[in-house]
Amino acid sequence: MTIPWIDAYKPTKSDEIIGQSEPIRVIKNYMENYSDGYKPLLLSGPSGVGKTLSVNLIAKEYDYDVQELNSSDSRNAKSILSIDTTNQVISFGGKHKKLILMEEIETMGAKELTKIVNDFKVPVILICNSHRDRHVTGIVKKCQLVKFTQVSQRSMNIFLQKIIHKEGKHISESTIEEITLQSNGDMRHSILTLDFLCKTDRAFDNTSKDKIHGFFEPCMDIMNHTGTLDQRYESFFSDYSMNPMMVYHNHARGIKDICHVDSSCSAASDADMIDVSGRWELLPDLAMMTVRIGSVVNRSRIFPEFPVGLGKMSKTNKRICLLKELSARLMNTVQETRSEYIDILKNILVGYVRDGDTKGCIEFIQKMNMTRDDLFEVIPEFSLGIDIFHGIPTKNKSAITRAYNVAMKPKKKTVSRKKAKK
Repeated sequence: MTIPWIDAYKPTKSDEIIGQSEPIRVIKNYMENYSDGYKPLLLSGPSGVGKTLSVNLIAKEYDYDVQELNSSDSRNAKSILSIDTTNQVISFGGKHKKLILMEEIETMGAKELTKIVNDFKVPVILICNSHRDRHVTGIVKKCQLVKFTQVSQRSMNIFLQKIIHKEGKHISESTIEEITLQSNGDMRHSILTLDFLCKTDRAFDNTSKDKIHGFFEPCMDIMNHTGTLDQRYESFFSDYSMNPMMVYHNHARGIKDICHVDSSCSAASDADMIDVSGRWELLPDLAMMTVRIGSVVNRSRIFPEFPVGLGKMSKTNKRICLLKELSARLMNTVQETRSEYIDILKNILVGYVRDGDTKGCIEFIQKMNMTRDDLFEVIPEFSLGIDIFHGIPTKNKSAITRAYNVAMKPKKKTVSRKKAKK
């Protein structure tokens, strides 16, 4: 079995990581000289530049046992506090020092994490894509910030050239430059792309790439028998995050034989078992399993539908953002706002609007540190599709809007005539 190049050329020592000498120096110093009271490290940088790999390799060099956590493991203070923070781990090789590595902290209950991040008695390293993310700003102050940068195009070109030479492949320098340019400093992405191009014997041609980069065409190519197996396999990589969803949504459409539906659904279930999150070496397997979905049955060429779930996901994400912003203004947790406050606020505010009590409504909004948008846009989003202002005259809502604008308008400072004369 051919080993994916992302594994074959993966660094085995921290010194082999390209373009991150300063961050690696800081991490080594932290692990070598750690003592109780040291601030945790916060590693910030784009995907694919070696943040997690650096920590794991350096930890191995300094005999640390790494306990990795991400947003799916720890989402709140209770789960984070349950982490064992003793200094040593007993394993078959004897006792090792422990290091806690927390990834994806943007979605790990940052507010709770901020409160306890300095309470650990073992080395702690946090990882995020950007230290400027609003969910991370509170944690930055309590950590030592370590910035990972995008790998330079020149360094990436040199490394890819070494791979090509070792593998005995022949690819032009202009092609390699195009790969590294489009990878935008992501070394992992550039190796995956190079591996794919060499193993499929395809030239990196922007004109041919544009043809398969349409939104629906790759799904049509994968599901319908219009090309060779290699061509359908290649279509998957035009957008490996979207194409599986497109195929899953459309795979049973147009099939009349129930046995064929069963075969198609079984193939989709098998493909769904492959989780490539952070394990990019599984992408070729996911690609082939996705292609298999369209290969189990013969059908006429159909035009795929857009996954309804994506639209609902977008709406859900919008509501989550609105709820977080409202919770911040109310100084509550998201859970408290959704389960306890939304309905109460809705009943009180709608009552003011229905009664035409403009003054009372504005005073209540200001008292709760809310805005006019919370009343007319945020709260209605959580009313299960019911128009909470049904039957209420439009003039009542307009009056509240005008009064709110006046109340929020900054007052100009006036100088009395007496003071002016002086």
